[in-house]
Amino acid sequence: MILIILDVKDRILKKRIKYTFNQIMTYLGYLYEIKNSINKNLTNNKKYSLLIYYGNKTLNINHKKNIVQIIPNKFKKIREEKTKLYYFKNKKAAIFNRDIILESFMVLSREEEIDSKYLDEHKRFIAEKSKTFDYLMEPVVNKYAIILDKLIKNFYESNSTPLIQKCQWPKNKKFAVCLTHDVDIVKFKKADFFSINKIIDFIKNKNPYWQFDKIIYLEQKYNFKSTFFFCVEKKHNFDPNYSIKEKKIANIIQTIIGKGNEVGLHLSYLSYSNQEIMEMEKNKLKPLVGNCIGVRTHFLRFRVPDTWILENNSGFYYDSSLSYSSDIGYRGGFSWVYTPYAVGSEKEIKIFELPLSVMDSTLFLENKTADNAWISLKKLFYNAERFNGVVVLDWHQRVFNEKYFRNYFSVYKKCLNYFKEKDVFVSSANSVIDWVNKRNSVSILRKVNKNKIDILIKSTTNINNFAIKISYNNTKLKSYNSKNCRIIGNKEGSVIIIKKINKNKKIKIELIK
Repeated sequence: MILIILDVKDRILKKRIKYTFNQIMTYLGYLYEIKNSINKNLTNNKKYSLLIYYGNKTLNINHKKNIVQIIPNKFKKIREEKTKLYYFKNKKAAIFNRDIILESFMVLSREEEIDSKYLDEHKRFIAEKSKTFDYLMEPVVNKYAIILDKLIKNFYESNSTPLIQKCQWPKNKKFAVCLTHDVDIVKFKKADFFSINKIIDFIKNKNPYWQFDKIIYLEQKYNFKSTFFFCVEKKHNFDPNYSIKEKKIANIIQTIIGKGNEVGLHLSYLSYSNQEIMEMEKNKLKPLVGNCIGVRTHFLRFRVPDTWILENNSGFYYDSSLSYSSDIGYRGGFSWVYTPYAVGSEKEIKIFELPLSVMDSTLFLENKTADNAWISLKKLFYNAERFNGVVVLDWHQRVFNEKYFRNYFSVYKKCLNYFKEKDVFVSSANSVIDWVNKRNSVSILRKVNKNKIDILIKSTTNINNFAIKISYNNTKLKSYNSKNCRIIGNKEGSVIIIKKINKNKKIKIELIK
């Protein structure tokens, strides 16, 4: 167990740091507790193997444990990383020379966007004005978390103390991919009649935008599921040109759901800042899809933190809008599913953010050829694997028409081939969110005896293919549920994959010294 002590007097700062530690430690999968003061009873408690101290005091207690100290520092900007030196370390302690926790908070909360004057014509925050613009492809929060992670592992290894960590994804898969499709244009519009090819399609009664069957068939070949975001009706010039009242639209929604995919709400142009419209659109879609839990804004219009708050108040479980329409990458600096924070009211918002990583039009706006687009995607996938993160793709259904959208289909298919070869966790948005939520419900208890260590794993819900990493030198692993567990050894230790954990039933694993 890791003990985190927040020795901070400022109430708001303490809430922000606690929130950030919770996000980072949950992502890393460690067993930890957070306390608000430091004393000998805590630091000498055998329950804790490592102390992470966030505060300005010089620690003069005679600690028997390793210490990581992070000294609070007023955040100015993400500094140029000319050196990899983030902390000074000896055998028993490490002191960070920069406040990676507060910097992570500033990125996660998107505080720089609040009341910003740097907006485009659609009132969207301009990517180039962000302090983290240069790090969109390499998410800052993940990078800082892994620096802390390596330090934790190093201290545990030097003390020959068993380190237990939840794997991020089922069966310890390298990273997760969420496939999504925004449904905007589904039929001919006025501008199409300036195109001879589209006039011919119209005369022949061919709809170049109706590509749903093609998408479903393609993804089924790989045994992948995806999420389609549908709007409700057109009320603004920028809204999609259809209504869910149309029989053809209602039927395709039922087909998509019937094939095991998800349908979420694609908000209209104005609703991102209007709860009344947002709730109305949700209620109109609900009879077709049942419980509508997911949402994405139209044009990626988003006001921090207001849009999250409105979505939460409207009963949505997750949002997948946080991205730039002009640049691919991680606007929130975190390749992970997390809960946002409202600066001002100083509260964690009870909605999951599944950050959109790349939208098709943005990708091809930045990269004019398929080869260049693939190079950008490979960089994104490389960092997702490096950080065990999540990639969210948004390929609009209309771009699967190869005649009018050159390279879009071929690049998407290349992505699916890559994911299959890499054996990553690929699914719809609701399935990815569901996995993270179930992972968070798993508790792990460690009992240390003379010659062995017992690990008890319990979950408040049923979960399949849950995995943990155990790093412990010169030990043998034995499971009391051998038919239910598979142990895989690697350079960093052992990974235990548990086929099934039943609700409130314990799984016992024994480490023999």
